[in-house]
Amino acid sequence: MTLYFTEPIDDPLTGAEDFDCGVESLNDWLRGPAIGVERAGLGRTHLWRNETRVVAYITLAPHDVRQESVASRNRYGKRDRPVPGYMLARLALDKALHGQGLGTRLLTQALELVAEASQRAAGRLLVVDAIDDRAAEFYRAHGFKDMRAVADDRPQRLYRPIADIIADVT
Repeated sequence: MTLYFTEPIDDPLTGAEDFDCGVESLNDWLRGPAIGVERAGLGRTHLWRNETRVVAYITLAPHDVRQESVASRNRYGKRDRPVPGYMLARLALDKALHGQGLGTRLLTQALELVAEASQRAAGRLLVVDAIDDRAAEFYRAHGFKDMRAVADDRPQRLYRPIADIIADVT
């Protein structure tokens, strides 16, 4: 198996011209807004490269969740306070690498980064907005749970408690 390296996004971004995960919005985001989000401190993007070409990426960001969206054991304090956590804002793997188990490996690296971050800056949940039903099933297979329907939540929003992530990756 080819070795991939996880590294922070470079500015200016290089090696992403031919990236194609099969979802145009994810391809375009990497080549467009990703650098601006990084510069603004709104999210951190990490890349996998095969030599100099980007073959996958993840973006993590701070995130607050409405308490009524999650099971009571994942809440804290007063109901009007949001639950602090992280958002797995993007996860994309070049379609040439699909079907090799690398999506799970990429997600595992994202979970490891979140577990490490939570030890430095606390958070209770990791949230993801699955782009479609197939992605939602992928996340469910990796321990994510559906959020409770709240008016402004997206229909494919899922979460995983940080405590569960830490137990799995350590």
